[in-house]
Amino acid sequence: YDVNRQYKCFIAGSISLQTERDAIRAVLSEIHNRWASKNIYVTSYTFEDFETNIQRGGLQNLYDTFISGEADCVVFIVDGEIGSKTLHEFNVALNSYNIRSKPSIYVYNRTDGKPHPQSEAFINKVMHVSHYWRPYRDIADLKLKFKEDITNELIGTFV
Repeated sequence: YDVNRQYKCFIAGSISLQTERDAIRAVLSEIHNRWASKNIYVTSYTFEDFETNIQRGGLQNLYDTFISGEADCVVFIVDGEIGSKTLHEFNVALNSYNIRSKPSIYVYNRTDGKPHPQSEAFINKVMHVSHYWRPYRDIADLKLKFKEDITNELIGTFV
């Protein structure tokens, strides 16, 4: 792989959002398969992809280092409760973006008519830093919106 032709994406979200993380990973896999013929390699990572043995500074330090130093994009999936780790990872991604203009940050918030105080607080934080978020209704809608966003990002980056 040509390192300059790699695009690494970290998928963040509560442990309970396994289905959503898997959906984003499936989109990235499909995109990887299409773009690899152009020598552009799209890869996805979640906390499950990192070593689970004891690490100096803790496992969160591994995720933070990846987000701030290697990730080209970070996807945040919000549906109800927002864990302190998700908030922390958003701050790490935002700080990195402010310093090195990377990673791109994508936020998707499930809107099913039932407002959740933690989701609303997180979305307000996102909007406060002049960032945008996209609502999604279900897994199919999430996949479609993310595929649009990531395709536009890749075209802007590599074409």
